[in-house]
Amino acid sequence: VRLLLLFKGKQSSAARVVALQMASSAPLKWGSLVVALAGVAIPVMLSSKRRQHLKMGAVGLQNNGNLCFFNSLMQSLAGVQAFSSFLEGVSRELEQNPAGASFSGELHRLLGRLQVSVQDTLEPWPLIRRMQRDMATRQLDFANQQDVEELWNLLMEIIDKEATALGTDEEHRMSLASAGAEDAKSNASSRAEDAHQNPFMGFLGDSLRCSKCEKCRPMRLSRFFHISLDIPPNEAAPSVEDCISSWLHYEPVDDVECLSCSAREMMQSLSEEESLLRRIIDENGHSPGLDSNLGHVLQSKDTLDRALATNDSRLVEELVGADSGFRLCRRTKYKQMLLVRSPDALCLHVNRRKFNASTGAFYKDQRRVELTPSLALQDVRFDPNVALPKLTAVYKLMSIIVHHGGPNSGHFTTFRKDFTDDSKWHHLSDETVRVVPFSEVAECRPYMLFYQKTAEQS
Repeated sequence: VRLLLLFKGKQSSAARVVALQMASSAPLKWGSLVVALAGVAIPVMLSSKRRQHLKMGAVGLQNNGNLCFFNSLMQSLAGVQAFSSFLEGVSRELEQNPAGASFSGELHRLLGRLQVSVQDTLEPWPLIRRMQRDMATRQLDFANQQDVEELWNLLMEIIDKEATALGTDEEHRMSLASAGAEDAKSNASSRAEDAHQNPFMGFLGDSLRCSKCEKCRPMRLSRFFHISLDIPPNEAAPSVEDCISSWLHYEPVDDVECLSCSAREMMQSLSEEESLLRRIIDENGHSPGLDSNLGHVLQSKDTLDRALATNDSRLVEELVGADSGFRLCRRTKYKQMLLVRSPDALCLHVNRRKFNASTGAFYKDQRRVELTPSLALQDVRFDPNVALPKLTAVYKLMSIIVHHGGPNSGHFTTFRKDFTDDSKWHHLSDETVRVVPFSEVAECRPYMLFYQKTAEQS
């Protein structure tokens, strides 16, 4: 044996690539090759003949039904190394118990084989059958064509359930979800170095600003695993950044209760009532009833002063409510989505299925979205009232799902970067795999895009 490669633990991706290239070209009659993908060793005994047929970079998936939606998502996820590493960590702990192989582990193994395999194509049904067993809250008919975004949501639900069983993911989510704006200052800027935290998980906040008093309600946090974007109107070929900017813009919301405006109007009403009571007392003298009314007015004003000074909505709600007899003010408010914490791997969905109100039918938005190899995304795009630290996350485009066809049917394919060569791209349509230049990738109409974070800076 001229060359024996044995990987243990986690090796650098560059080392794996060099070793795989050496193993596939070395003049061995027999060799023992351990292919290490995302830190997991997959032993493969290779003869000279089989080594010549070793598929590296991209392997096709069989489609003996209507599985292009499933195949395209698997191929896309195979290009996101951070997700494979996450699956490895979750499955390693889960599979230590007597329950056996986890869904995360089976998915991880399939994604690894989609990068390196001695087979021309792989069979997706074993993972699909396991997925059908683990469906938590809804079913998906794999015998018919489905939307890949719906499959993505179901996949994240199953994986989240397994990660939550380990405890750490749920604890971290609850700590952030329950945080107010002040607590979020530290939580949003920190990165939990947790092997069980899904790299696609990020946190969104939303602000609601009154058009008159310009006060914002306390920030509300929610987690996300992907962001759904609309293509901005009246733009022939907007960039991904344009779509994200449009999603982050303020959106008017009419007829919304504003406690701040209500408190100010109530303060004005109480001040007028106080002046009237004092004038009556000056003219007619004190009485228990007048003194009691005046004391109640002064107490309410003092409470409102404290509520307005501290922006305490609870105190305002106690005074300006149904029992107070005071009518709540309704205003136009401006809502904005805020990226509180960017994920380590980013999934974007381009919403192309639109409804035409005049015809009563759905149509597909066929406009091109301009793609670039990298994407810069800024965390915490808050208004000046919530001054949190801003971070710029730099992402590298790893894979793209494209939908071919109309609004109700069609075919899904994938463009994926070759893990052995950062400049090489593959187009995968079920069993068919071909190498394509990035110029062809840039001309596609993306339906879902997958990125991996490469850097982050203040």
